[in-house]
Amino acid sequence: MLAAPTLGGGWLWDVGNGIGFGVLAGLIFLALPVGRISNFPSHELFAKVVLALCVIHATWFLVLDPALVTYITPGRAPAYMLAGIAALVLLLCTTVMSERPARARWFTGPAFRQLHRWGAVFVLVGAGYHVLASGFYISAWYEIASLLFVCALAGVLLWRQPGAADYTEREAYLMGLMALVSAVAFAAIRNVEL
Repeated sequence: MLAAPTLGGGWLWDVGNGIGFGVLAGLIFLALPVGRISNFPSHELFAKVVLALCVIHATWFLVLDPALVTYITPGRAPAYMLAGIAALVLLLCTTVMSERPARARWFTGPAFRQLHRWGAVFVLVGAGYHVLASGFYISAWYEIASLLFVCALAGVLLWRQPGAADYTEREAYLMGLMALVSAVAFAAIRNVEL
């Protein structure tokens, strides 16, 4: 929003993309280390909240503007859309495989942790590429640098304080609700004339 904070694409477009930014923020937060084992249920719940927001973001445009199916058609879809779709599928797989019964059945020892971390890395890379390469909202060099700086700062600050990413299940739901409220605020700033 640095280059053109009031340039809107319309309420529906901006709310849908605002939800997408909430997903990106949630993915970054999910990548931070969880301090105590007792916080894993909250981490799992928040992953489901982020996955639900991601599905809402992905289907939002297809339901409200079916002409956008072109952007996911094989052979016509741009690379950033394919990256977003791949990130969504990988997020779904990572979330399902992390469920306790499935995790106990398929993985033992450090294999799960390694696979889960690599899955998270690829989800973040795919989602990040989806946002940056689309150029819809973040296209100026200083916007890209600002986003990368905020991500790096959050990672460094929370990495230096193990357990700083601990939260309760109630807070996981509240973070999801805040993503939706923020999406509406994002659209309002861009579409309401004062």
